[in-house]
Amino acid sequence: MKKVQFLTMTLMIFSALAFGQNKPKVINNSQKQQQTRIAEGANSGELTNKEVKHLEKEQKEIQESKREAKSDGKFTRNERREVRKEQKKASKHIYKAKHDADQK
Repeated sequence: MKKVQFLTMTLMIFSALAFGQNKPKVINNSQKQQQTRIAEGANSGELTNKEVKHLEKEQKEIQESKREAKSDGKFTRNERREVRKEQKKASKHIYKAKHDADQK
């Protein structure tokens, strides 16, 4: 009986750890996707050089925010929320820049 309880507790702990680690992966994947969108926009001519520089600067600022949030060894829920908020804002900027009427 104790063996079953031990295995159950072990499984619950590993499940909780695995679940908690998915959040940073979402943030990292979003960051990579945004950088890909910027590169594709630059290559296709949808983005001007000025727009690319502005969007890349925004990506560096998000990266710095992420680095700063993790500097104490913990990436809290509120810190993740703030980084995701910055990423969503940047995603909107990428969309608008790629779909505006600027001459490329």
